[in-house]
Amino acid sequence: MAEDLIGRVISHYRIIKLLGSGGMGEIYLADDIQLDRTVAIKVLPANVASDKDRMSAFIREAKAASAIDHPNIVHVYEVNQSDGINFIAMQYVEGETLGSKINGKPLEISDFLQIGIQVMDAIAEAHARGIVHRDLKPANIMISNKGYAKLLDFGLARIQKNPDTSELSQVQTWTRSKPGIIAGTISYMSPEQALGKKIDHRTDIFSMGVVFYEMITGQKPFSGSNPTETIDKIVHSQPESIARFNYNAPQELERIIRKCLEKDPERRYQSAADVLIDLKNLKRDLDSSNIKQQIERSPTEKVVSKKRNWIAIALLLIAAVIGGFFWYRSQGTTNRKIQALAVLPFRNLNLDPQTEYLSDGITDSIINNLSPLSQIRVMARGTVFSYKNKEVDPRQVGKELGVDGVVTGRLLQQGDRLRVTVNLIDARNGTVLWAQQQDRRLEDMLSMQSEISREISNQLQLKLTKKDQDLLAKNYTTDSEAYQLYLKGQFFLMQRTPSAINTAMEFFQKAIDKDPTYALAYDGKADCYNYLGITGALLGGLPPKQVMPQAKELALKAIQLDDSLSQAHRILGHIHLNYDLDWERAEKELNKALELNPNDPLTHTYKTFWFISLGRNEEAHASMKRFKELDPGTFPGTLISTGIQHYWMREYDATIQELKLLNEMSPNYPSPYYWLGLSLLEKKNYDDAMRYFQSAVQLSHRAPVALTGLGIGYARAGMMKEAESVLNELLNEPKNVYIPEFYLATLYTALGKKDEAFMWLNKAYEERANGLTVIKVYPALDDLRSDPRFNELLKKMKLP
Repeated sequence: MAEDLIGRVISHYRIIKLLGSGGMGEIYLADDIQLDRTVAIKVLPANVASDKDRMSAFIREAKAASAIDHPNIVHVYEVNQSDGINFIAMQYVEGETLGSKINGKPLEISDFLQIGIQVMDAIAEAHARGIVHRDLKPANIMISNKGYAKLLDFGLARIQKNPDTSELSQVQTWTRSKPGIIAGTISYMSPEQALGKKIDHRTDIFSMGVVFYEMITGQKPFSGSNPTETIDKIVHSQPESIARFNYNAPQELERIIRKCLEKDPERRYQSAADVLIDLKNLKRDLDSSNIKQQIERSPTEKVVSKKRNWIAIALLLIAAVIGGFFWYRSQGTTNRKIQALAVLPFRNLNLDPQTEYLSDGITDSIINNLSPLSQIRVMARGTVFSYKNKEVDPRQVGKELGVDGVVTGRLLQQGDRLRVTVNLIDARNGTVLWAQQQDRRLEDMLSMQSEISREISNQLQLKLTKKDQDLLAKNYTTDSEAYQLYLKGQFFLMQRTPSAINTAMEFFQKAIDKDPTYALAYDGKADCYNYLGITGALLGGLPPKQVMPQAKELALKAIQLDDSLSQAHRILGHIHLNYDLDWERAEKELNKALELNPNDPLTHTYKTFWFISLGRNEEAHASMKRFKELDPGTFPGTLISTGIQHYWMREYDATIQELKLLNEMSPNYPSPYYWLGLSLLEKKNYDDAMRYFQSAVQLSHRAPVALTGLGIGYARAGMMKEAESVLNELLNEPKNVYIPEFYLATLYTALGKKDEAFMWLNKAYEERANGLTVIKVYPALDDLRSDPRFNELLKKMKLP
């Protein structure tokens, strides 16, 4: 329709261009030929003009807006019909919408108050005339080039049944247009509007509370992944503190906005006029405060001030004595209380994915700095990051994780400055034991995180050895840029997908280029190769001989640069275990890693793996228990590790229990489906096993390991033709697709083809294929154990 109208003359308006469109029509820029002025023309499309309800709303908009003569409401010139086209001619405001002005960022306080006061004045006038807008949102507020706010789009307005009454207390309520139809924009609706209940002028007050929140934070207070979730949040959830997104917002402004956002209309502001008064008072107070700071005080004021100062000093002394008592009391009991600590993910107040590595990086650094201290148990990264971006009660965290202390933090980047706020909280009673705010340059981030770690240890009154003190004071690089590159590498490494791993490797290499002595960067890159050659096998992975030598070389380089780096010893131990098949050196390196950092859960799970591969299940359980102490709770990192280990130890019920829970949490993660299928086969539950195998194949995009599981499932269920079809698909994969030899051997075993199974097992040994480490205990190979060739292979691998 837009192209048809451009250039046409409707009544005495020449259409120039389309400005925008929405559910209630299209808006065009036009010339008023008679009065020689620019106007905006709102046209109701002909194909919906026959709809009586929409036509009624269209006329209602014109009447509602034209009934109000207010400088902050767009003027309506006429409503008419010409050549079958229904239109409204209105004032054209040259500028931008409030939504465009916000653009995901908080407004300055002065801009907020200027716009907010104008809009609330307009709404108060509309309410006084018995008009409820019902669709207040940034897109319906124009900001002119001169800074004036203009409220528009009364297409969903409801007009009071008794318009003669001007008292707001007598304004009646209105209902939705039709039963079951909710009018408005969901994100800005009040709870009663979202639920289709009766509404009155107070629904506009709630909607403006949403707009105010977005103006001062850059974020919507209620936002879900779908309309149902958004409505649920509107009805039941409280918005996050404004201070999280905007440190400069006055506390009084947060009070005003929260009162607008009360779920119960009776607890909200009862009139727009009341909101307007509070906004004007806030502006007056802020203006007065600024003026006072600029005016020199008179001699009389100085005398009064001096008296006030003496009173203030006395009060401060009293507060200091009381505060000192409680500080002394807390210091005396901290060491007794805080024996286990959780450092929760720092909040990124910028809400910018490009800076997420900073908040994650500071959290990681503090955990890594504190975890080697033997006097305290520090929760693992995997555990605490399950709380990322969640509003949590430290006391609840303490109960869930079994810790006494919780560290929380917030980070805000403003240009090249970082503002970091840290709190140490007693998780038993919620008391803040210590708080600190640092405002530093971005390039000082390296020293800042070390200072925070040292200060936390001081507050905990840990009796640190000289070695512990040296570890806390240690910086692995003096190059701030290299440190930030390392943090970016860690950020992508933790995503654990092949594409993210490749990105991580690039950042680690850049960090190495900046500082060739940066041991942690070598360790990070070694971990990337380790993942591609071992951990990521189900998602495709790469031939171990193609990547594991690089992983080993990088781990050795990291150890050469810094022998005290526990994670480098841990990775090297993992390489010895999975690639070198050198049980003795693997144990040595893993033990060294545990000596350097007894609180590293990954080392404990690798040691559990080592015990299982040798058939030492009792010791494996003890090691797993320690791992779960450091990595408690239910989240992917713990569940996948322990779930697979239970399968290797033939504890199928435990595997099923943990991995089903993981499925509920991460339904698109393919790995648990594969291991669930294998476990269910051992319990003769073929139908469910096949369902899980098919999910693993689909979610992994038909990765070879997942396909071997599907083939095994078919074979064990007696569907040999289907199993052979899967085998043929694997054998016909392109040469650049790596098929782990060990897992192909398990499929041949299920098909009863022992000769081929042993051929592939020997190839697996030659290629040091992923999975071979647990050959001694792997349930899917049970049909081969009576064959002498199996024991010969175990001897070759030096397995008892």
